[in-house]
Amino acid sequence: MVGKSVVCPGCGAPVQVAYGNVFCVCSYCGTQVRAELTEFEANAVAKLKGYRDAITAAIHCIGNKDYKSAQEYADKAAEMVQDDSAPMLIKYVAFLDSDSRKAASFLSMAQGLKGKSANPALSDEDYRGILCLYVQNYLSDREADIKRMFANMKKVKPADLNNVLQYENLKRMRQFFSDPELKDAFIVSTKELVDDCNKDNSLSGQMNQSTWDAIEDAHDNRVFKVASTVFVDPSIAPSATQYLSKYSKALDQKWEVAIKRGEVSGSKDQIRDYRAESDSLIAWMKTIR
Repeated sequence: MVGKSVVCPGCGAPVQVAYGNVFCVCSYCGTQVRAELTEFEANAVAKLKGYRDAITAAIHCIGNKDYKSAQEYADKAAEMVQDDSAPMLIKYVAFLDSDSRKAASFLSMAQGLKGKSANPALSDEDYRGILCLYVQNYLSDREADIKRMFANMKKVKPADLNNVLQYENLKRMRQFFSDPELKDAFIVSTKELVDDCNKDNSLSGQMNQSTWDAIEDAHDNRVFKVASTVFVDPSIAPSATQYLSKYSKALDQKWEVAIKRGEVSGSKDQIRDYRAESDSLIAWMKTIR
């Protein structure tokens, strides 16, 4: 069902109501046109809506790292429409973390279905967006890994972080980079993350509460994630170091004095820990080739 041709009640011009829609606007006079659908057409529209709702829900689940639910919604969508690649593409992404063989199988099936649907649920841009969601999840997980290392070890050395870097590059990145589109999503997303952080000037302010708030925000939300980008692309280390050095420079101000005077919140222990983490991360970056 490509669409339905109807006559505009306002001006009598021919109007094409796209498949999946019941309403459209006449391009000649602007009148809203409603298509009178047959029972078969109405069922087809309802089915398409249910299909697209399932795809949307699956994408939402991927964004929330709920890969199991994403798989279930993709299965539901695949039962409704058999000739569209969207469910297989979603299952590919949803299995990347847990089963690389299944992921590769779903990607192969998706490639076999590409171009067969007259009304694909995912554009190329939509699919790139899903891959970027996965990259963001990956970086968040690696960020958490680094934070745990600092929380559990008395001192984290470059060699400790290099062990994780080597594992990721030999195991995970080799798998991920076998898919050119996923590789591109990883490279582009990590570069954009680091570039955006380097453009942030909130760490270059005066020694006041606003700058301290920016330091805490950087520590909690950006520093370790920026560091994790080298797991994806070691060549990004100089740009990541640039941001970490900006953060370190902000920490080098006399915050202990400001805290003692009650000018800013925080504690001396925080400053000590932040500086130790920063020093370790920068030292690690300098070992990356």
